[in-house]
Amino acid sequence: MSKPTTDPCLLHCPWSGGDLCLRRLLSHEAIADHHLSLGVACGLRHVYFPRGLPPCVHRNGDVDWHYAEEEHSLNIRGECAV
Repeated sequence: MSKPTTDPCLLHCPWSGGDLCLRRLLSHEAIADHHLSLGVACGLRHVYFPRGLPPCVHRNGDVDWHYAEEEHSLNIRGECAV
């Protein structure tokens, strides 16, 4: 588990500050990149199932702690290969 980033999270999220906070699950490199690869996004969908992805993950895979799009745009769309 990586250390949380010092960049403040301004989003309301049920996992904020907990073990399932995205900032604790991602590596420092992934946090710095601000974008999820398809494989990471698919894995996270399974971690957070049956709930959706946290509000910091946008439909296009971008990760941002500062603003949220409307609720329907928060989850990454598409099928994951199993």
